[in-house]
Amino acid sequence: MINTVFDDPTHGPSTHGFNSALAARTGMELIHININVADAEETIAFYEQFGFEESWEFETPDGETHNRYIADENGIELQLSDTDGE
Repeated sequence: MINTVFDDPTHGPSTHGFNSALAARTGMELIHININVADAEETIAFYEQFGFEESWEFETPDGETHNRYIADENGIELQLSDTDGE
């Protein structure tokens, strides 16, 4: 799942890397990418090697999916969805 936000006066295009090129072509900016994972702790440890840090988290109302977000210093954010039993 790729979430995007349209350019508008309150949220203009990013001025760096991938997002600026994407915004120039499509008028949209990448917000974050959702990745389904079997072990969020292990996945976070892996991405920490590349400068990512945990930024926030939430659990679905049914308690089955724990969503944890990690981001790097350039604003790239990954949503890690860890669903019980999957």
